Amino acid sequence: MQNTFEDIKIYGERLDQEWFVGFKFYCAQRKKKKRPQVRLGINYYNTVRERSKEAENVKALVEQCLKEGWNPFESSIKEFITAQQTKPQGPIGLNDARQMNFVEAITWAYKKKDLRRNSKRCFDPFLKKVIAAATDLCIHTMHIREVSRYYVKELLDRMKLNRQRFYDTSQEPQYKGKTFTPNLYNSYLAMLSCLFFELEDSDVIEYNPCEKITRKTPIDFGTHRHPTELEVKRIKEFLAERHPQFLSLLRVETVTGMRPNEILDVKFSMIDYLNSTINISDALYNEAGELISKTPAYRRVPVPCFLLEWFKERAIGQPDSNYIFSRRFCPGPHKLTAHWVSVLWRQLIIEDLGIKVSFYSFKGWGGDAKRDAGIDIEAVAASYGHTSTNMARGVYLKKEGERLRKQIIEKTPDL
Repeated sequence: MQNTFEDIKIYGERLDQEWFVGFKFYCAQRKKKKRPQVRLGINYYNTVRERSKEAENVKALVEQCLKEGWNPFESSIKEFITAQQTKPQGPIGLNDARQMNFVEAITWAYKKKDLRRNSKRCFDPFLKKVIAAATDLCIHTMHIREVSRYYVKELLDRMKLNRQRFYDTSQEPQYKGKTFTPNLYNSYLAMLSCLFFELEDSDVIEYNPCEKITRKTPIDFGTHRHPTELEVKRIKEFLAERHPQFLSLLRVETVTGMRPNEILDVKFSMIDYLNSTINISDALYNEAGELISKTPAYRRVPVPCFLLEWFKERAIGQPDSNYIFSRRFCPGPHKLTAHWVSVLWRQLIIEDLGIKVSFYSFKGWGGDAKRDAGIDIEAVAASYGHTSTNMARGVYLKKEGERLRKQIIEKTPDL
């Protein structure tokens, strides 16, 4: 005799009631009956219409799980769904990729994508949030080629709701009172688009459903605001006295526009003294097999003459295999991570000196300084490794609008 279930219904009509999906279940092995109640996220909604819609989704999910073998005597519905998702899958061949469901497809795209270690740390929890939201919406088993822009927007809204619920119920001080921001929405959208792009590029799907979804207007929290001229002067004087080698690292970031991870991976062998460049393309991956640059393409970072001379002096007595910045930011054979840069910067600049700017902000400050010196924006963007000027304008060059207005005022001809 098999397990049986019947009368799957939605219970609850008013907002002052606890809503749930209930049903009758008979376990043949135990010869017992049970009336389980499944709530999931139904009661987090504040209107009858929203609760009704969510309750219908939960009802459909309950029915699907019961048909797939869920036994309420053995596990909760969440435990059953998690177990189903983590079941070992057989190898997926190239011909089978187009037949995957949503969860299988984005997991496959994540594993296929070549990510830096720090990026993987962001994607791991993000992937769990996506799967949880997809399960809530009952689209986790939807065929990947049926996932349209509508479902992606619904998924993002559900992820927003789940995250806000986490903030509201968390007992950790850093999360209490927080609200979901447009910045986080845009971050979710960008990461999801990244996974869909991998599927599109592999011909698993015909188009990326994230492409035409409108980004939210971000809130500028000043996390990477550019330092003022007075702050730059104080930081230079402070580091020259307390930690000259750290000042040298800051100088290289400001002048070249390279990311901290890229600078810390540079060895003397990567410096082309003849052509005045640092050839990142010579070592896209470090010795640990990790991707160094976010732009894994042939890239040569131009180096001004004054910095090239400094590199020559620094290279005296150093083998080509040594890093230009190693322990205590002196040349040496040991690889540093950007984590230590952040820790030391917080200790010296933010806490001791009392100036709340980030180390990374000097990349953008250096770009603005180049533009003020008359360097074309296309050249600045190219030195950053960007194929267009949009990223440079939108993220790094904070004074670009001011420069354009000044140009109009000073150079507009009269009638």
